Amino acid sequence: MADAAETCIKVVCRFRPLNSSELARGDKYIPKFQGEDCVQIGGKPYYFDRVFQSNTTQEQFYNAVAQKIVRDVLEGYNGTIFAYGQTSSGKTHTMEGKLHDQNMMGVIPRIVQDIFNYIYSMDQNLEFHIKVSYFEVYLDKIRDLLDVTKTNLPVHEDKNRVPYVKGATERFVCSPDEVMETIEEGKNNRSVAVTNMNEHSSRSHSIFLINIKQENTQTGHKLTGKLYLVDLAGSEKVGKTGAEGTVLDEAKMINKSLSALGIVIAALAEGSSYVPYRDSKMTRILQDSLGGNCRTTMVICCSPSAFNDAETRSTLQFGQRAKTVKNTVTLNVELTAEQWKNKWEKEKEKNKTLRNTVALLETELNRWRGGKEPRTPALIQGSGSTALIQGQGPCKTLSRRTALTQHSGLGSGSGSLTLTLTLTLTLTLTLTLTLTLTLLHSERSDRRSPPAVRQGESVPTDEQVDKEKAKAEIQSLDTTLTSDKLAPPPVLNSVPGVQLNGAEKEKYESEMAKLYKELDDKDEEINQQSQLVETLKQQMLDQEELLTSSQRDHDVLQTELNRLLAENEASKEEVKEVLQALEELAVNYDQKSQEVEDKAREFEALSEELNEKSSSLASIDSELQKLKEMTNHQRKRVTEMMSSLLKDLAEIGMAIGSNDIKQQESSGLIDEEFTVARLYISKMKSEVKTMVKRSKQLESSAGASRQKMGEMEAELTACQLRISQVTAPTGAAVAPTGTAVAPTGAAAAPTGAAVAPTGAAVAPTGAAAAPTGAAVAPTGAAVAPTGAAAPTGTAAPTGAAAAPTGAAAAPTGTAAAPTGTAAPTGAAVASTGAAVAPTGAAAAPTGAAVAPTGAALEAKIKSLTESLQNVEQKKRQLEENVDALNEEIVRIRAQERVNTMENEIQSANEAKDAVEKQIQSHREIHQKQIGSLRDELETKEKLMTEQQDLNQKITLEHERLRVEHEKLKSVEQEKSRQLQELTVQLDRRDQAKQDLKGLEETVGRELQTLHNLRRLFVQDLVTRVKKVNTFT
Repeated sequence: MADAAETCIKVVCRFRPLNSSELARGDKYIPKFQGEDCVQIGGKPYYFDRVFQSNTTQEQFYNAVAQKIVRDVLEGYNGTIFAYGQTSSGKTHTMEGKLHDQNMMGVIPRIVQDIFNYIYSMDQNLEFHIKVSYFEVYLDKIRDLLDVTKTNLPVHEDKNRVPYVKGATERFVCSPDEVMETIEEGKNNRSVAVTNMNEHSSRSHSIFLINIKQENTQTGHKLTGKLYLVDLAGSEKVGKTGAEGTVLDEAKMINKSLSALGIVIAALAEGSSYVPYRDSKMTRILQDSLGGNCRTTMVICCSPSAFNDAETRSTLQFGQRAKTVKNTVTLNVELTAEQWKNKWEKEKEKNKTLRNTVALLETELNRWRGGKEPRTPALIQGSGSTALIQGQGPCKTLSRRTALTQHSGLGSGSGSLTLTLTLTLTLTLTLTLTLTLTLLHSERSDRRSPPAVRQGESVPTDEQVDKEKAKAEIQSLDTTLTSDKLAPPPVLNSVPGVQLNGAEKEKYESEMAKLYKELDDKDEEINQQSQLVETLKQQMLDQEELLTSSQRDHDVLQTELNRLLAENEASKEEVKEVLQALEELAVNYDQKSQEVEDKAREFEALSEELNEKSSSLASIDSELQKLKEMTNHQRKRVTEMMSSLLKDLAEIGMAIGSNDIKQQESSGLIDEEFTVARLYISKMKSEVKTMVKRSKQLESSAGASRQKMGEMEAELTACQLRISQVTAPTGAAVAPTGTAVAPTGAAAAPTGAAVAPTGAAVAPTGAAAAPTGAAVAPTGAAVAPTGAAAPTGTAAPTGAAAAPTGAAAAPTGTAAAPTGTAAPTGAAVASTGAAVAPTGAAAAPTGAAVAPTGAALEAKIKSLTESLQNVEQKKRQLEENVDALNEEIVRIRAQERVNTMENEIQSANEAKDAVEKQIQSHREIHQKQIGSLRDELETKEKLMTEQQDLNQKITLEHERLRVEHEKLKSVEQEKSRQLQELTVQLDRRDQAKQDLKGLEETVGRELQTLHNLRRLFVQDLVTRVKKVNTFT
């Protein structure tokens, strides 16, 4: 530590503006400012180091008050800034403000920023270690705001007897942001509440501690500084704040701690030797800031409203008292080994000088005690009357004979009697003054520091009066006085007119020496007895005070005893009520137990019922599984049926010849396959309907065609009959001209298929006319190729029918064999040809006149051939229609089969729907049963839970009552024990009173004895003096 320097606490005053509630009430602005250091309230001025008006900004206040302290802390000094004032006076605004607002932030965040800015601008060889703590004093308990689990931290002292909070969280920080985060965290954990005067009233004293340790890495020089930033909770009047409940308790503790702070400030201001720092945790923490090693700045926050006039005056008076407190500020330096060595050398030299001084003083004191002249006038003056008046040891041990010899000069032989009387009076006055000063000194020491006797201790054994020793001393004193009376009176050679020889002179001198020696002894005894008297008097005063305090304690204890007896009676009544309540609870417990048993039985019944339901549910589940298996089997069968049906439908479609229906791959899903089947069936249904319509149309057209064919056949038959009738009379003429027929047959060949019947009919004629010429053979031969060349093969039946008539028609018949569909017509022509053959044979003689008739026949045959061709075409169309109708019939039959299968599928679907409906009904019934069972189970479980909760509550209530009963019993036993102790203490006090009375009587007797001894001694001295005078 460096050399100490005294500084006073710096006190500044700051007034806030009027708030909204004060403006709404119309309160008056009462402060009047006179300069920068004075404010006047009600005509009375109050002076401080600085006074700030209501329009002072946060930055102005900080620059004027707190900026300097940053440099002091970084230079190794301790600093403290704390705000004091009533509630809602602006303390928290001054110290904290708005942390992240550059204009409204308070002292703490600005100090943090300045500390780091100052560090950044300092020498690079310096290394800083900064750690912060944040805690609050709430309900006189220290709570760590950075660790809410620490709620009651103790205050200890370090090796330098500096208080600190043990166990408080210390965080090392490296930047202002980290400090701000720490402040924000602690601020969120701080205790606040709403009152009538402040929406965010602090309910605790918050202390933010910044500990800065710096070290010079080159020189090893270390400095340490601590900065306390304190935001005190405001003093409150319950009538104004409207505090209730917990807020009221908080207000009581706040006012108590602030009162303790005021007492500490008052004690420091008065210079009292005892300062009650330990009355509050807050004053204990700030002990070093108030009268210790710290530069302290106190911010007095005041309200300018006339509504708070009394609180403002009290705050200003507190600030004026605090302004007189002085702190001893020293530099916190950690010395190096070399510095410690130099300091030790200095202290060693200083100690050596002091030892020499003490030795010199002891030598002078011994010289003075030995009766020698001191070597210095100051020591002579200090060893005389001053030492005697103060009652110090050296004066008491001085020999009375030596003193009398030095002061009176007995060897001179003149004025010895006068000197003897003067010596006697001087001794008496000296004894009186010594006793008086001793009494005054004891009273003063009693007022300063009460002895341990006041605290209930008895008189120490070594200070008690020994009666036997006192009696022995009195007897020895009486013996001495008696011997002095029997001894002859001394004769002084210095008395004028008296002549003494050498023996008498030696005798008187020996008597005088003996008398002086006895006088010294008696004086020493008187001093001892006076000291004993003072000690006894002090003991008596202490005992009286102890008796008074005991009486007060007895009265208090009696009052407490009466109160405890009343509380005991009330507790008995409460115990009776509790016992009655316990009995009622026991009865209720029995009832509830019975109800619980009933509920348990019901629960067992419900459990059995539940088991039965569960078994039935299991059976239903098994049946459901079986039904599912059956359903799956039926589904598989239906799927197979549908797939087979689809295959059949596809085959029917292929048979019908429809290109729209194509066989698809089986997807395995019956619904999709059923949809496909329905699609196929709907298409086939529409096609069957159209085929039925077309079939009907074709049947009607076939009937009309058959009717036309009949008509044509009848007409053809008629034509043939006509032809036969025409050719019968002219048959003879044809024979000679048989050769001319060949060209006709040849000419008919190009007509195609229609020529074949004619050629076939001519062939027999040529055959029959063989005798007439060889020209007929070519005609038959020509006809054969014509019949063979027919594209439709319709002439084959004609050739086949003409085969019996002539051999020439055989080739044609063989060539037309594959078709053979015109057999009836060919047959009719064959008979015609056959009929013609005889006619030709019969007409051979008359063939000369046939030429013109043949041309007519050829034209008619040509027309008939064309009509036959038309008939053949119609026939072919009818045949095609028949083929189409046959196909339609096949399709219709397939459609009927499809309809039949569709009906079967529909019946299978209906069966499936019925099965699914039955399964669904079973499932719904099953679900309803399960739901009802579950509801019943939930109801029973809720009921059981309620019963268990009720039982648990009853058990806990019973346990609580039992614990309370045990507590009441223990309290009653404790009170009984205290009552017994109080009774014993009362008996002891009565005994102590009696002992004190006896002691007082004994002391009185001893004092009376001493007084008698003193009177006898004085009388004896007077008698001796008279005897000497009479002798002279």
